[in-house]
Amino acid sequence: MENNLEKQLTPEESLSIISASMEKSREDMLENAGAPMYWWGSLMLVFSLAVFFLWDKTGSSAWNCLWFAMAIIGYIVGKCTYGKKRKGIRSFISVIMQKVWGTFGILAVSSSTLIVLCVLGILRFFPTRLLSPDPVSVPITVIIVVLLGCSTTVTGWILKNGWIAAAGLLTGIVGTAFAVALPGAHQELVLTGVSLVGLILPGLIIDKGRCRHE
Repeated sequence: MENNLEKQLTPEESLSIISASMEKSREDMLENAGAPMYWWGSLMLVFSLAVFFLWDKTGSSAWNCLWFAMAIIGYIVGKCTYGKKRKGIRSFISVIMQKVWGTFGILAVSSSTLIVLCVLGILRFFPTRLLSPDPVSVPITVIIVVLLGCSTTVTGWILKNGWIAAAGLLTGIVGTAFAVALPGAHQELVLTGVSLVGLILPGLIIDKGRCRHE
């Protein structure tokens, strides 16, 4: 009985062990977190410039369909490249991070798809007087920017990194303002800036922090 009592941890010791475990979890997560953000940021940057150029030259917003191709390419390549590294026991923080960005991906793709389907389908069944004067002008860019800003900010908070959280807030606030203000094809340039500030920059910060711990 005395041996069992001696082995019991004090509350301070328990908190110390939990804190050390969480810190180790953050350090482990930093090993592979930067590369996916680089990949998605670079992919978003390339596609935003491509869609802007094609939309601006042809005057057709249909080029936005290329974003669905980007999502498919990004998922397949990411699954093949980074999925192997996630096998085995994963830390609590890495699971949370995966949930955060998984939620972003689901909401971004599903909301954009539903908006496009509504624009293409609802117009055929409802009288025009029940719809907005310009129903084709849908805030897809605004939705993507807000979701990305939230995801990046939460990532910064989880990692206890103020620079990443600030990058996310800057993405959400300034990016949303420009997405609302700029018309047509120029919204794609907003996504170019968002990819740099909301994905590529945090990836750089994460890699810098990882190198510091090595």
